[in-house]
Amino acid sequence: MRENHVLAGRYQLLEKIGSGGMADVFHAHDLVLKRDVAIKILKNQFTDDAQFVNRFRQEAQAAARLNHPHIVAIYDVGQQDGCYYIVMEYVAGETLKDMISRRRSLPVAEALEITLQIAQALHFAHQNGLVHCDIKPANILIDRYGRVRVADFGIARAVSSATMAHTSSIVGSVHYLSPEQARGSLVDARSDIYSLGVALYEMLSGKLPFTGDSAVAIAVKHLQEEPRPLADHVHLPQFVEAIVDRALTKDVIYRYQSVEQLTADAEKALQLLRQGKTAVGAEELPTQFISGVRHNTMVIDRRQFKSQKTAAAGVEQNGDGRRGRFRWLILAGLLLLLLAGFGTGMYLVYGNFWSARDVVVPDVVGKDATTAIAMLQSEKLNASISEQVNDKVKPGFVISQDPPAGSRVKEQRRITLYISKGAEATYVPDLRGLGKDEAVNMLTQAGLLLGRVSERESAGDKPGTVIDQSLRANSQTTKGTTVDIVISAASRMSVPDLRGLTVGDARQKLEGMKLKLGNVDEVPADSYPVGTVVTQKPLAGGEIPVGGTVDVAIARQAQPTVSRQTVVVVDVPAGGTARQTVQIVLTDNDGRRVVYDEVHKPGDHIEKTVQTAGTGKIQVFINGTLVQTQQI
Repeated sequence: MRENHVLAGRYQLLEKIGSGGMADVFHAHDLVLKRDVAIKILKNQFTDDAQFVNRFRQEAQAAARLNHPHIVAIYDVGQQDGCYYIVMEYVAGETLKDMISRRRSLPVAEALEITLQIAQALHFAHQNGLVHCDIKPANILIDRYGRVRVADFGIARAVSSATMAHTSSIVGSVHYLSPEQARGSLVDARSDIYSLGVALYEMLSGKLPFTGDSAVAIAVKHLQEEPRPLADHVHLPQFVEAIVDRALTKDVIYRYQSVEQLTADAEKALQLLRQGKTAVGAEELPTQFISGVRHNTMVIDRRQFKSQKTAAAGVEQNGDGRRGRFRWLILAGLLLLLLAGFGTGMYLVYGNFWSARDVVVPDVVGKDATTAIAMLQSEKLNASISEQVNDKVKPGFVISQDPPAGSRVKEQRRITLYISKGAEATYVPDLRGLGKDEAVNMLTQAGLLLGRVSERESAGDKPGTVIDQSLRANSQTTKGTTVDIVISAASRMSVPDLRGLTVGDARQKLEGMKLKLGNVDEVPADSYPVGTVVTQKPLAGGEIPVGGTVDVAIARQAQPTVSRQTVVVVDVPAGGTARQTVQIVLTDNDGRRVVYDEVHKPGDHIEKTVQTAGTGKIQVFINGTLVQTQQI
């Protein structure tokens, strides 16, 4: 594809803004909806693989359903003459990769804030059953206001089966590949967490955890080697380094199990940094239970983390493995006996084994659901979610809670969170063929708003009627959404050149083209015969709707210019201020000009001879006030 090419009769390609192993990305303009978009066009070597193309379509369509403020919106998916493309939201800004290259590394707080925005996008995608599989700074867009958008949802998954046949296509992503992806195993949400950990490592240090001479060499390092400690590159609080360490754990069992867990730790770390803390005790930090193994993710360093993982797996690093497993069996048996005895009864009484501690319910109203749940969990409380329609609170945020904030309850109490589903759902009416007023009425009845109105010529459609709309008819949306419409414009034609024609001839020529003659004025003109057209509006060659009107100006008989001298007499009034500014202004056939401008005393007598051309007038101003007018 080349620049200025119009794809599918609608998208004009303006410039190439990116190129990867599988696709080129263009900045384009949607000629129908009059907006800038980004278009990813699949490269030719992939278009002949029917299985790949089918998965590409399915995944792209799945990604198009992801409507989230931190995910690049997908507007359209299609193909033309074997060219497969995805039309996406155009984000003016730069990629995270460009930002890191430009600044080398990012401050800790900024890196964590970017990570949290990416995590929000991933959480939403994971909830909708979609794993990104290609999280990397080049796929993270940051607009001019610092807001993050995650791009390329869907295509990475579609590509995964074809990349082994095109080794070069994975080079750009292999630095961020999870061990299970490198191994060819099944992937899940935890694979995205590993890739996000690599991106965070790079944001903080400006370095990649693994490099090599080839994609295979780097993939092997993901499988077998530990990354170089962040402390070797940059001085960080230990609890920040621990977040990266856990995200980069090779064994998925000991990695963060969900982005919510990573989010909770990152938010806690941000909170500590804003308080000016760089080292804290374990009692101030969240504790999580993963696969039955207790990890304080914020304080353990890499060596402690490895030893805990090894011990939790029932393997001793020094000594006989069988002896270690036998010891764990004995401990497990004793624990079962305790639970079978009095422990079970105490659990039934208190709901949290033998603990009956009271806690204060935190205020989570107005928080997003992920943050709210993390806040409850930090107080050892559980959450129950109930969704409600609400047009005042953003979708995914807490409307209210029960029990309310400040209540004292027992640990493990279930707190009901009422989460906003956004505005009430409605269906988009079919506006095609309606006039603008009728379309507005239909939108109002559906609880929708009229957005941008544009025009486009359309043969066979009645001028002034709707021929296209931004939201598909009968599709579901929320009330209060705006709908852009395109209205059929009247056919237009080129304006003829009427200069030199008489009024009668000009009228006849216009009527023959289904146009009308409008106002006729007269102007002085020496280069055109009297009574012929000198100028016109619109100008010749411009466009005008069929049946439109053209105004003209014709040459009039030139009047001979009479030159004469006129004496102007001015008496400055007595009793005024000491300085009286006197101006004489002449307006005649040569235009308007000041012919006298002097300062006088009260009572002065002035006589000024003025050379005039044709007819006009002479005006006298004293201190800016008009005092006399003389016709010539």
